[in-house]
Order: sequence, then structure tokens, then C-alpha cells
Amino acid sequence: QTLNATQPVVLTDAEPEDGAAEHNPDPQGLTPEHLAYVIYTSGSTGKPKGVMVEHRNVSQFILNNQAADISAQDCIAHCANIAFDASVWEIWSALLNGARLCIITPSTLQDPRQLRDVLLREKVSVMWLTVGLFNEYLEVLKPVFGQLRYLLTGGDVLDPVKISRLQQSAQQPERLINGYGPTETTTFVTTYTIDSAVNRNRSIPIGKPIANTQVYLLDEHGQPVPLGICGEIHIAGESVTRGYLNRPELTAERFLPDPFTPGQRMYRTGDLGRWLPDGNIEFLGRNDFQVKLRGFRIELGEIEACLAACDGVHDAVVIAREDTPGDKRLVAYLLAEPGHTPEPAWLRQRLAQSLAEYMLPAAFVTLENFPLTLNGKLDRQALPAPDRAAAVTRGDDAPVGEVEKTLAAIWCELLGLSQVGRHDNFFELGGHSLMAVQLISRIQGEFFIDVSISTLFLSPTLLEQADAIFSAQIDAIAGDEIAAIQHELDEMLPEELAKMISEGHNE
Repeated sequence: QTLNATQPVVLTDAEPEDGAAEHNPDPQGLTPEHLAYVIYTSGSTGKPKGVMVEHRNVSQFILNNQAADISAQDCIAHCANIAFDASVWEIWSALLNGARLCIITPSTLQDPRQLRDVLLREKVSVMWLTVGLFNEYLEVLKPVFGQLRYLLTGGDVLDPVKISRLQQSAQQPERLINGYGPTETTTFVTTYTIDSAVNRNRSIPIGKPIANTQVYLLDEHGQPVPLGICGEIHIAGESVTRGYLNRPELTAERFLPDPFTPGQRMYRTGDLGRWLPDGNIEFLGRNDFQVKLRGFRIELGEIEACLAACDGVHDAVVIAREDTPGDKRLVAYLLAEPGHTPEPAWLRQRLAQSLAEYMLPAAFVTLENFPLTLNGKLDRQALPAPDRAAAVTRGDDAPVGEVEKTLAAIWCELLGLSQVGRHDNFFELGGHSLMAVQLISRIQGEFFIDVSISTLFLSPTLLEQADAIFSAQIDAIAGDEIAAIQHELDEMLPEELAKMISEGHNE
């Protein structure tokens, strides 16, 4: 390509003659304690809060963590959204260690086969996957795992069954690591290398603290708990960030003086764990009503407050249910005001005005009374499983034709429903992006056609998706017929083809 003579040519690999570029900026007193960035996460009130991360937090985490030895020969996949703290590890692990960074576009990440092809082509050797993506993409990405030096996964509780399935595969990463840590402590602060066969009936530990990090398991009085006893996880050391942007009260509540190291602070996570005999930590869940769903931290109290503010709703409770193994979803239970019967579709529409998509319940169950324990407290274990009446439906029109009926059966299996209507919306019934990947795979297996994830989002109802499948089938048939005719013409001798054309068979 010829460059315009007025355009400057920059040789990025050329060394300056004097050994240092004249235009290098002077940091003017920049220190490791200066602010590097602010990243947002949900808080105890459910409102986004900015976590202030300093340069020293990132540099010690990347360069001194001893969990993954990244070199200039590595290629790291950048899969995480820039607003997700896993991206900090991906980007700076490459840039601070001289490695190559392979940027994965959102469209590629949403297509497991396309993602697999890119990872293989670019010879990616290190990658981080959220637990949700790892579970969904496990089978498709198996050819990639064999070329990885490190595969890190985290952001949620690992499924031992999925990990066991990977361990039984012919292609495995050199090191498989479970990483744990909240945003307030940069990214992850404990790691557990899974180097032996996991027990499918036991949880996988979150491991031991990385370098320059201390983890305390404390009781309600702030005292260390004995081996095997549940305690709240507190994190101290170089990973602990400055605090919350413009939230001094919340910072003081969560970032506490370290009673064991004078002058040091520790972060109170709200997570529960216990020490195992081998020095690893077992994660035991939350000590409040915050849940983690597909990598998102969700304050159930915020959803409950929004529900209670809806017309006709007297009180509301939201829980995360896992009626189908591996499929955790939000279910809202409410008490209606006298004379009111709030419809699930209307409630979802109202909540969508103030809540993010991932915070919208998949079902709304109206009860006469909340079940109570013997001491008068809400009995969450006794809340009933939702039925079709609790789902956000759009009428009871039954599926029509073989395509709609087959697709409806797939929906029912994925969504855990007994029936769906032809005008129902897949995402309003509880479907999400990870489940949409499963839906694509099932459609490919049942109908032998390819459907993009964007098609599912643009055509979310059963009727619309069935029409898209039918159109794809017609296109495939037409393509096969054209190919067959072309093959037949290619096989003809020139004189036969000339005779055919002269007799008027030019169609």
C-alpha cells in the first residue's frame, strides 16, 4: 500500500539513537500509592460503588503473585469485559511480562466454536474463564485446553462434576487453577491448583493466599476460628485497595484496621470459609443475602425493595433457586394488596425500568402468606417451586407444526417448564446468554442448521425462532439443490451440455 507523503511513518520496533525517547512523559512525583483506576461493583445497598485501585495493588498482584509464571513466550486471551476485574489480570499479565495479548471480541466470545478456532489459531497459552463460561463451553473448548499452560477459572463456585469431566479428557491444561477474590482486593487473592482427581461430592477449595497477602477467618468477635470451623473471610496485604470512591462510611465499614499487623488494613468480604487440614480454604457461601449469579454479584434486598414499591404488592422476598442442577435463577415471592393480582409480565416490565437484566426474576409467585419457622422467622426453605403461572408468559397458544413443537420441547427442557406457548419470550421465561448457547447447540443437533446467537436475541419468541429455523432449512435445501445441479453440469461432457442448451433446456 502506498502511503501519502504527508503522513508520518512510525517504526514501532525501532530503537531511539540515544537509548531513550525524548518524548517519554515525566511522571512528576508519581508513586505506587497513586490511583490507577476505579472499577465498579455492587454494594450492600445494591447501588454500584467505585472501588479505587492503586498502582501498587496491580503491580504486586501481577508480578509477585506466584500463582502463574507468565513469560514473554505466552499468549494470553483477553476475554473479560473491561468493566470486570478479571480483565485487569488478563491485560496486565501480558503487558507487564512482555507476553502477547489476544483480544477476543464479544461476538467471538458468544460463539463457542468461533472462540475455539481463534484460540487455536492464535496459539493462546494462558486464559481465564468465568465459571459460567467454563461450564457452558467445556466440551467445545476441549481441543484448546491441551495447548494451555494455565487455565484459570473463578468468579463463582466451581462444579466438581465439570472439573472431573475435564480431568478425564485426553487434552488438559498443564495447570488448572481455581481463583478467588473480590474486586475490593484487586482481582483474586487465593488460588488452588487442581492437580489431582476431584471428588464429585466435595466442593473444590479456593486455596491459599498469594504472595504478600494474608487471609484471616474470624468469628463474630473478630477472633481467629479453629481448624474446620466456619468464619468470615478477611483479606489483608498488598492486594487491599484504597476503598470506595466518595463512600467514606462504607469504606470504614468494610475496610478495617488489621488487628494482627499494625498499620495494615484488611477487607471484610462477607464470605464464609473454613481452614482445611492441608492449609487450603473451603468456601462456604455468604453471610448475608447477596448472591452470585453467572458472575454477577446481586443484592436480593434491592430487588425486594423495587418489588415492594410496585402497585398492588404488599411485601416481597427474592431468593436464588437451583431446581435444575447447574441452573441457578432468581424467583420472587410476593404478598398482594387486597383486591390486587399483579401479573408476572407487568411486574417484570416495572422492574426492568430500574434494574439490570441479570437482576430480573425468572418467576413471580404470589402467596397468601410467607411460610415461617417455629420462632416466627421467614422459612426460605419452605418457599414453593414456581410453576407456569409464575412465569412471564404471553398467552396459552400451543405450538403449531413440527418445528414449533420440537423447539418447544427444547425450551421446556432448558427452562425447566412443563409447557410453553408459541408467543412466549425465551428470555422472559428465565433464559439468559449462557443458556442461549445451549439452545443454539440443541437447534443445530435437532434441525441440522446454524443459527447465530444474535438471531435468538432479535427473535426471542418461540414463533419467531421457529420461523428463523424454517427459513434456514429452506435456504439449506435450496443450497443443496443448486450444488447438486452444479455438480451434474460439471460432470457433463461439453458436447452434451451444448446439445442440452440448443434444445432449450437453458433453465
